[in-house]
Amino acid sequence: MLTQVCFKLPSKYAKDAQQAVLVGEFNDWKIEKGIALKKNDDGSMYAEISLAGGRTYQYRYYLGNGRWVNDDSRKTSTMAYGMNVENCLVEVPKILQESKDTNVISTQKEKVITKTKRVKSKQDDLTQILGINQSIAKVLYKEGIHTYVDLSKCTMKKLLLILSDAGLTQKARHLTSWTRQAKLAATGKISEWDDIKSAIKG
Repeated sequence: MLTQVCFKLPSKYAKDAQQAVLVGEFNDWKIEKGIALKKNDDGSMYAEISLAGGRTYQYRYYLGNGRWVNDDSRKTSTMAYGMNVENCLVEVPKILQESKDTNVISTQKEKVITKTKRVKSKQDDLTQILGINQSIAKVLYKEGIHTYVDLSKCTMKKLLLILSDAGLTQKARHLTSWTRQAKLAATGKISEWDDIKSAIKG
């Protein structure tokens, strides 16, 4: 069974490249068979392809200026043309097929579907955090930060990197208090949250 996989190349690696293709084991490492990446407004690039589950694939990106680059996924070292090359890795989980006789969805697939629905349905209004506007919230959601709990676990380094890639660093206010606010919001300590927001405003 095929699984839709999204590959994303952050803007810090894409730089000013106008074109880029995704190349890997799934297209025999042939640049001419590379999957063209689409460009986001923030400068990052992405491509979606269907891959067979139950295995791990190696891949890289080939930019229009002739450079090979990687994204932030885990890496592995491989020998190619007598040189040690670092490739990216993506692991595609195996999902069991539905039973043709009973039309009953397998337990494994049911768990995946349930988890996906739960993740999609749970999303906090991050604009309630003092200093986060609609533009910043949109970028955070896109980076997988959907809830107050997600935000509370972010490091300052990660937040700065996300905002920098999106060109929103200058618009981020009270950044150092975001994780603290998020922890209070996640635990329902409204009074303490109100107190810290009042202190920040003051």
